[in-house]
Amino acid sequence: MKLPIRAVILKGVEIDRGSIIVANAVVTRSVSPYSVVAGVLAKVIKWRWKIADIIKHEECLYPVKKKISISDLESYRKQYFV
Repeated sequence: MKLPIRAVILKGVEIDRGSIIVANAVVTRSVSPYSVVAGVLAKVIKWRWKIADIIKHEECLYPVKKKISISDLESYRKQYFV
């Protein structure tokens, strides 16, 4: 019997832009931008890119008021990447 591949995201959890949720993850808290989240009671396992690459990506896609700052990215990394 083949099990379905899916993720469970609990009510009220926010998945920020550029994030990846790995198959079969159970996400119980909000996810920082550009992170990869996996596991049952999911946690951040890595970031998609280095901060400098994220800043370049943000400059290409978002207007000035919607860009994520370097200080915000560093605080996300400290807060979520445990």
